[in-house]
Amino acid sequence: MFTEEIQLEDHLVRIRMPDWQRLLDLIPILEEKESYGRWSGEEQQPYLIPAEEVRHFQDLVYDLGLVVVYDWSQWEKGHTAWRKKAYDFSRMDVPEICKMITLLVRADRFTEGFLVEAFERRVILRILLALRQKVPYERPL
Repeated sequence: MFTEEIQLEDHLVRIRMPDWQRLLDLIPILEEKESYGRWSGEEQQPYLIPAEEVRHFQDLVYDLGLVVVYDWSQWEKGHTAWRKKAYDFSRMDVPEICKMITLLVRADRFTEGFLVEAFERRVILRILLALRQKVPYERPL
């Protein structure tokens, strides 16, 4: 499920803690794991098989409605965060974290292995750690 950017804050306040917890339960798994995919196929046409954790993460963020409809390809803050190896995602608010998740998930559709790289660079783990500090989400006054 996609969520329109204009409806994102209303959507986020309706997500209950047990639903957030489904996503946050990935943290201890990601803290231990290092490899998130493997290449297969012939040399001329290799393809990436993502690890179960990657597929599970994708399913969860769609299921929770955390994939946002916005122009992710032009979001400079998100692209800057991606380029910085040690970006502190706790500097983002929850809607921005959702936009960052969207950028990573959507970019993977155009660049095979992008999301796996985000897992292996610990970007997804750092995003989830930042999210854990901020949920349950309450709309700002």
